[in-house]
Amino acid sequence: MRMVICRHPFAGLFGYLAKLKHSSPQRSPKPETVPPTPAPTRFFPIQDLPAELFIQILLLSINRNTSSGEIYKHVLHLTQVNKFWKTTVINCPSFWSRLVQYLPPETWDTVLKHNPEGPLEVTCMNYNNPNADLEGFLELAAPHSRRWSGMWFRGMLTDKVLAHMELPTPQMTELGICRSRGPESPERRIKLSDGAGLRYVDVDGMSLPWDTPRLAGLRVVQLSGIRDDIPTVSQLTAMLQASPQLWWLLLSYLGTKYDDESDTDSATSDGPSTYRIGPRDWSTFKSRGTPIYLPYLSTMMLDHIPDDMKYGLLTSIEAPKCECLAVDSINISFIQSRNRIFSSLLAGPIHHSTRMSLLYSRATGYLCIHSASGRSEIPNDWINYIEESPGFDIVINMGRANPGTAWASITDLLKAVGIKKPVDLKLVGRDGRDFPPDILGEWPFITGIETGDHYNAEEILQYIARPKPRILNSDGEVENLVWCCPDLDKITLGDWKQDGGHSAQIVLEQFFQARYGLDITKEAQAVKKNTPLEKGKLVLPSQIAQKVLEEFPVLTYVD
Repeated sequence: MRMVICRHPFAGLFGYLAKLKHSSPQRSPKPETVPPTPAPTRFFPIQDLPAELFIQILLLSINRNTSSGEIYKHVLHLTQVNKFWKTTVINCPSFWSRLVQYLPPETWDTVLKHNPEGPLEVTCMNYNNPNADLEGFLELAAPHSRRWSGMWFRGMLTDKVLAHMELPTPQMTELGICRSRGPESPERRIKLSDGAGLRYVDVDGMSLPWDTPRLAGLRVVQLSGIRDDIPTVSQLTAMLQASPQLWWLLLSYLGTKYDDESDTDSATSDGPSTYRIGPRDWSTFKSRGTPIYLPYLSTMMLDHIPDDMKYGLLTSIEAPKCECLAVDSINISFIQSRNRIFSSLLAGPIHHSTRMSLLYSRATGYLCIHSASGRSEIPNDWINYIEESPGFDIVINMGRANPGTAWASITDLLKAVGIKKPVDLKLVGRDGRDFPPDILGEWPFITGIETGDHYNAEEILQYIARPKPRILNSDGEVENLVWCCPDLDKITLGDWKQDGGHSAQIVLEQFFQARYGLDITKEAQAVKKNTPLEKGKLVLPSQIAQKVLEEFPVLTYVD
């Protein structure tokens, strides 16, 4: 498997053609009264290009988005064009650079025949064949270890397999290993020989010598499923500081031996109970020393990793081009520290996404800040399957913090990142701490409100039905009314039952009368001009939706 990054794959070709253009003879200009005669089209046979450029064009045609299982079908197609192409392909080792275990053995012989000395990318995986002889294939590839450019392995990491992987690999720059779990495949550390720096590292279920100089100059880092021998914060920091061109960082399920004592925090729903959401002393995370500057980092995902590692990275990494950020759970105390680097890190993904959502659950006490489009989940796949897209998914554990100061810190965070796009707010859960309605007075960017079933929306509706204090002009007259969430264009209400007080229908009647000047108990009325929801959408509980529709056809009911 291979991942190719090429910003301008035909830059060399364009440069060559530009030289041809500038080297062509200049024609004398004709009088202005006579339209210029178009220059005759000049064709350059592709075989007349320099050999290196011609080969590079052919390689780009098959290497981009071509899986290892299909690579040599494309190579053979090139040999069928004409004799010149066939001679070029057969005699160039670059076309025979992938040694793939799940291809027929005769393909292995062909690859080694046409590429006796050039770089080899070794792919050893038991795809759809749990009984594949991985050890036998590695014995074939082992004598060529000094010219391995990459090693991609998935399967049981037995003693024999590990011995082959620990051979000298001075030219290897890509390493991807996914260990199959089992008694014959325990977690262990692979030794790396001296050699070139690794650019792409993707390891799952095994560890590396974290202090090796080969872990410098990295472009992609993906570490997951490592229980015991994980890098320390200082080792990880050193790796990142030595890799200024890093553009992808994913750390997932690292370690298990964490303090499971928690004061207000509970384990995440999809992780082991030994994961503690946050430390008690947050002063250590307000300043982490010299920031880690990663000018090309576009994606960072942190999922179930130790607290010192998670918060250390969130307070150290400066990534001006970050477009995707996912963090599994952040303690509200960390948000209250109002760390500038974290706010800056989150601002990029929010700026690049089209719309965002806030989801608060009373049952769990979690507030999720995520993008309504783009990536919102941490992928569990290998690097070559990654599809980059803007997105963010930040989960904040509100815990038992003081509601006033906790939600004020959330407001400060949202103001710090500069929200300039529509935001949807969803409130769910029957029991637990309520969402404070007065916070909506500080969130003018909210354009949609949705409540789940069993969530009593009475206080929310009552608050947004009241205008803010009236603004008077110099004559003491009312200048205009300022509404909370002035751009609100959609309300979605789930069913809720009153334990006492007003019914849902009465609350809605009061809401429409107060905010929109409508009386749904009377005949159909027009929505007042210049008021929210003039042409918006209203989603109501089924028992009252039909009545509202009959009275106000200007509103749209969405089932």
